[in-house]
Amino acid sequence: MKEGNGIIKRKRRKLRKPVQTDKRLLRLILLINPTEEILQRREMGMGTDSARTDRGMAIPDRGGMRTAHGANVPETNNPAARKNHVVLTNRAKMTNGLRNSICFLSIFFATCLLQACGERIVYHTYQPVPARRWTPSDTLVYEVEIGDSAVTLALTAEVRNRNTYPFQNLTLNIASNFADTTRWVNQKADFMLTDKEGQWKGTGWGSLYTSGSSLGNVYIARPGTYTIRVTHDMRTEELEGIQDVGIRLAYP
Repeated sequence: MKEGNGIIKRKRRKLRKPVQTDKRLLRLILLINPTEEILQRREMGMGTDSARTDRGMAIPDRGGMRTAHGANVPETNNPAARKNHVVLTNRAKMTNGLRNSICFLSIFFATCLLQACGERIVYHTYQPVPARRWTPSDTLVYEVEIGDSAVTLALTAEVRNRNTYPFQNLTLNIASNFADTTRWVNQKADFMLTDKEGQWKGTGWGSLYTSGSSLGNVYIARPGTYTIRVTHDMRTEELEGIQDVGIRLAYP
């Protein structure tokens, strides 16, 4: 702009006011693309004007104070908020219970796997005692199939007794032909089924208990079918309270 003296005066610019975002436009944007915090508030039945929540901190609510992820139901007059809070709490409890169950099952199967790796069972069978009254002439016979040659296996005798067994101990005669199919080797298996106070020492529950007695290692030179014969060596004609007798062969 020219003045009378010929000096050109620079035109001043008018400062623009900062653009203010329309609140209605902002609400429309949040409605179309809501943030994670707004979604969480919607699930809890809360409005967008609720107090900002921080994880693990106590926050004010219309009905009082509550924790952001606590188990207590918020004190609010909104039934939908109370219902949603209970549903979310139950979901969290179910998730924690599922995680605990998975952890327990993982430990259980890992323990079973370690035991299976530590002891490879070749043969494990129980024979029931005839009529639950065992006489000295009643012989339990076990036919054992061995597919390996030049192997050493640990031999164990097992018994399942009921709580009606009248004695503290039990002795069994074990005859086997592992060394030679034509030659029998006789062994004694001794069991101490109760302690001095009469408490059962075997594993089990209710009225049935299981006990074991190690008979050492046996050497098997070649594959074949071998036989084990078991009789009791107690001074009674009819032995009561013994339900089953088992034989186990495993790699030591």
